[in-house]
Amino acid sequence: MRNLSEREFDIKYQIYKDIVYNIAYSYVRNREDALDVSQDVFIKYLKSNDEFKTLDNEKYWLIRVTINTAKNYLSSSWKKKVTIDSDYLEKISSDSDKKESISYYNAITNLPSKYKDVIVLFYYENLKLEEIAQTLNVSVSCVKKRLERGREKIKMEVEHGQL
Repeated sequence: MRNLSEREFDIKYQIYKDIVYNIAYSYVRNREDALDVSQDVFIKYLKSNDEFKTLDNEKYWLIRVTINTAKNYLSSSWKKKVTIDSDYLEKISSDSDKKESISYYNAITNLPSKYKDVIVLFYYENLKLEEIAQTLNVSVSCVKKRLERGREKIKMEVEHGQL
């Protein structure tokens, strides 16, 4: 178990809470579930004995744990049906923007995880290709290819309504 004071944990939480929540939300697609996943991730962080050489290593560990926790959450037997969060829809202004945004949103969330992981980390978390490769433990060329294929699948889904 990690030996952190309450203040030290609060500092870590403030540093990582947004990235953990955003990644969780991109998978579970609603606020309450994303908060549950985030809480689970920080509990795992506190229970972990892993030592991190740098803040980047710690960040990548949290990203990987968030992705895995969100995937496990979605695959649980009672959480098979997921809906779009109303908070997300309220942020979109016009009806045509809503329709287009929902199409892209659904296309991204319906991607196979190997493509969704890189799309979310690249576009929503603004990680560099090298950081994504390190986080997912794959090569940079693999990240590039998954981004390319993910974009193609999104385009096909939005244009033709099929993934």
